[in-house]
Amino acid sequence: MSSRIIHLCDRVAILINHDDHILNQRKSIVSQIRNLSGKASDPALVATFESLAQKESFWLDLAQPSFDFQLSSIAPVKLVSGTAMELRDLAEVMAYAVDAKSRFTYRHSHGVAAVARFLAELSGFDSERRTLLEIAGLLHDLGKVTVPGAGRPNLNSAAYRHLHSGIWHY
Repeated sequence: MSSRIIHLCDRVAILINHDDHILNQRKSIVSQIRNLSGKASDPALVATFESLAQKESFWLDLAQPSFDFQLSSIAPVKLVSGTAMELRDLAEVMAYAVDAKSRFTYRHSHGVAAVARFLAELSGFDSERRTLLEIAGLLHDLGKVTVPGAGRPNLNSAAYRHLHSGIWHY
């Protein structure tokens, strides 16, 4: 079984064009792998592959399997200590930067943070956990800062793919 899995992985790896975004290729790759079912690949493995291939996350992880390693080599992580409230204050500043990118997103991050905190309170979470959920709301769109045109309604498909693949790994 292991050799059949490796064979299928080999076929997928060969079909990936690294000069094109992975999400542009997924239908073609799935189709080509489907054509190998029962001929050069185990039909049960092909069915499993097709099931996994329906998720964008599968393709985004496949395109950047060592993303954490790549990121750490470019920008090594430096731990910063502080209280949850200090982190919240920093997140608020970052949220203003995100929301200022477009008139369509003005105060959006703060709205998401308020809803997150309210739901955390209703759920009976302790103060620190409520604050952490508020921080998550403030930072949820942070990746948009690096995407040209992000924050405008109806992003073109290339901008959306760039935004979505960048955020996926945070």
